[in-house]
Formats: sequence, structure tokens, C-alpha cells
Amino acid sequence: MKEKHQHAFDDFEAVAADIAHRGFAAPKQIGIVGASNGGLLVSATMVQRPDLIGAVVCQRPLIDMLRYTQFGAGASWVDEYGDPAIPAERVYIAKYSPYQNLKPGVKYPPVLFITETSDDRVTPIWARMMAAKMEKMGQDVMFYESPEGGHGPGSTHAEEAEYWAQSYVYLGQKLGLTGTGAPKSAVH
Repeated sequence: MKEKHQHAFDDFEAVAADIAHRGFAAPKQIGIVGASNGGLLVSATMVQRPDLIGAVVCQRPLIDMLRYTQFGAGASWVDEYGDPAIPAERVYIAKYSPYQNLKPGVKYPPVLFITETSDDRVTPIWARMMAAKMEKMGQDVMFYESPEGGHGPGSTHAEEAEYWAQSYVYLGQKLGLTGTGAPKSAVH
């Protein structure tokens, strides 16, 4: 909560580093997915430690934490994140806000942003802004916005299945997992 929110990113980064350190996967093989607050988690991780991640799917993300209170349901989350209008709180929020911390010349992992036009909790503005900024910086970024779905993956089961298929196909392609097929049996 509040000034301790950075611990969530530190812990997530530590898990990715440990996976690589133990040899379970190289960083280029690690894909991360997060939605809403999880979108903040994966986008902040991507920005803070691009070396640890191979690909990112960022769904319905909180991105611009210095302006989150001005849109959608953002003002109701001040108890969790802090209020960027209060100078002392703005200082710690600014340290992890993904939008403000993108740096030119840094190679970030490929990222797919997914959002919904009808989301009334996390405005689609954030995903649009981040994708546009990263694209302008020459990063490998894709963007998809569904007109329906609210604050969730689609408004029907078919849309939800399409949403998740899109996410996992993207990760498979970016992490080099596609086209491998199932292993062939040694018994003929």
C-alpha cells in the first residue's frame, strides 16, 4: 500500500531473476501477463527491469499513476496507491509510474496492450497512451482495443476465449514457442 507499493514490483522482479538464476528459463523466455492492477505490475516491471522479461501482455492497465485519480474510478484508489496531488505521495508514486519512467534508448521487451473502450474502472486512455509513447520510441508494441467487455476479458464467453487466445498466441510468438508442436513419440 502507498509508499510500500514498490515492494510488489521488487518481489515480482525477484521471482523473474530467480527463475533465470536457477536456469529454469532465460529472461528472453519469461513472459508476463497482468490486468488492471496486474497491468500496473507488469508494465512497471517491464520499465524497471526490461532485462528480466522476454514478452509482456498488459491488459486494462493502470499506467500513468501521476494522473490516475483524474479518470474512471481512479479517485477511489487513493487509499491503496496514494494521492499524486499530495507532494510527498507524488514522490514515491513517480518512482514507479510506468508512463513517466519510459526512457529513450532503452530496449523494452515486446508488449501487447489490451483494453476495452467500455471499461469504466481503468480507462483505455492509459493503454493507448503507453502504446503510442512506446511506438514513437521505436519499441516492439502492439495494441488491441475491444469496444465491449467493460473491466473484463470480453462480454461473452466467445470474446473471453478470443481475448485469452490472443494473449497466449502473442506470448508464444514473442517467446519463440510457436510452431514447435507436441513432441513426437519414440514409439511408432
